[in-house]
Amino acid sequence: MNNLEFEPLVTIAIPSYNHSKYIQDSIKSAIQQTYKNIELIIIDDGSKDNSITKIQELITQCQDRFVRFEFRYRENKGLCNTLNEALEWSNGDYFCTLASDDMMLPEKTKLQLDAFLADSSAVSICGGFYSIDENNKIIQSNINAYREYTFYPIFMHRFNLPASSQMTKSHALKEVGGFNPNTTVEDWDLWLKLTKKYGKIIYIPYGLIHYRSHEDNLSKK
Repeated sequence: MNNLEFEPLVTIAIPSYNHSKYIQDSIKSAIQQTYKNIELIIIDDGSKDNSITKIQELITQCQDRFVRFEFRYRENKGLCNTLNEALEWSNGDYFCTLASDDMMLPEKTKLQLDAFLADSSAVSICGGFYSIDENNKIIQSNINAYREYTFYPIFMHRFNLPASSQMTKSHALKEVGGFNPNTTVEDWDLWLKLTKKYGKIIYIPYGLIHYRSHEDNLSKK
């Protein structure tokens, strides 16, 4: 199999919540992916600002860019429930999440698919990120060496797998029940379930994400 034949459908899911200042940057970073076979699913989780209006301004661009584009908004149900809704709605072979205040680097999707092509036994691929401020200025680089993680080091909290960077096999994500809304550390819980059933997650030594650092980060709360 060569790279030209390896063109699976990738789902990018954006759970939008009160990030009207950043949501367009997030969506545009998905639009600017160099890999083409992508569907984009945006679910606004009951935002109280004008996020919905900001998303609607980009609907035509999204419809033109993606092989499938879906957008819905509803009352607040929480991050994990929103991601599970997007997962259920998705058709992709691979599933990525993108926070509504973060941005993907243009080569993210291609680099991760190349990593899956190099090692098809991996269930998920993560990578490095650049921390950025409210004005998109890079304030810190967080890129480490290639590494493979299995269940035990993850269980012992000896791992570096930025949740914002992940791409996971969709069938595996569905088979382990998706994202657990009953835990406050949903990424750790997910990594444990995935590696227990499927073996390993790979960290690749590339910057994949611009991670937004600001006072309203969900991770800070």
